Amino acid sequence: MDTKIRTVLAATDLSRPAFAAVRRAALIAGAHGATLELLHVISESMRSAAWQDFRAAFATVEADIRAGVDESLDALVGQIESEIGVRARALTVDGKPFAEIAARGEAIEADVIVVGAHGENLLTPLLGTTAHRVLRYARKPVLVVKHTPPLEQTLTSDYKHVVVATDFSEDSRQAARSARRLFPRSSITLLHVFQAPFESKLAGRITDEALMQHRQRAFEEAHRELEFFSNAVELSAAPRVVRHGLPALRIREYAAETSADLLVVGSEEVPRLQNALLGSVSLDLVTQANCDVLLARTSG
Repeated sequence: MDTKIRTVLAATDLSRPAFAAVRRAALIAGAHGATLELLHVISESMRSAAWQDFRAAFATVEADIRAGVDESLDALVGQIESEIGVRARALTVDGKPFAEIAARGEAIEADVIVVGAHGENLLTPLLGTTAHRVLRYARKPVLVVKHTPPLEQTLTSDYKHVVVATDFSEDSRQAARSARRLFPRSSITLLHVFQAPFESKLAGRITDEALMQHRQRAFEEAHRELEFFSNAVELSAAPRVVRHGLPALRIREYAAETSADLLVVGSEEVPRLQNALLGSVSLDLVTQANCDVLLARTSG
């Protein structure tokens, strides 16, 4: 498998929160000697009937708005080059943010698409659902950045403590491999959260002792599966942790306990539903976890 990172795409709405994604993307590009592109999407809402009427009456104002966007992007490119020493190219397009980000990621064969968890610009908000939709359309790893990396981290793009949460699916494997490629020097822990089969239905119908035995067997099976998973993704030396409970809650709890700065998870997409959001666990982590989140899925 080709492990070289060649192209990094960072989407920005030019808000202050979105700068976190731009700086993280620049760090990744710098660490790997990759090409960095900054993308700004002017929302298609600006092509509405009301906006068209405005354009007809105030064409010079629209020109000023676009000139301001270009100026802001140029300033952002200059700031990144000055702070991190990474050169970037910038592009502005019109359309739906998630569709245009995904399309650009495919067009330039980006190894990772970096977005902010949220933004301030109402024209192009980069919310958790946008990240999910980008992933669904682009099939590229999507890094959702919530915290701005400090400047002293310019020598490396790696996170200090990465938690790969796995359900043993192919998407989970892809996510783990993506983390290993992007952040090869990070400390990675593999985490699986399990619930014994039919556990909720068995409660009250069998003795507490029998239920505990059932849960223990599931716990032991989870450990075996996690060992197999670690070998499959070439992370056999990584610590392996198994927890019992609701996946999203336990993953967030473990990340908080260990001060993880990156969670990695597969997409859990609902198959064959074109407009469906991705799975509830990954969406929960994007919106509720206090650290950055890397989402990935298989390309098939």
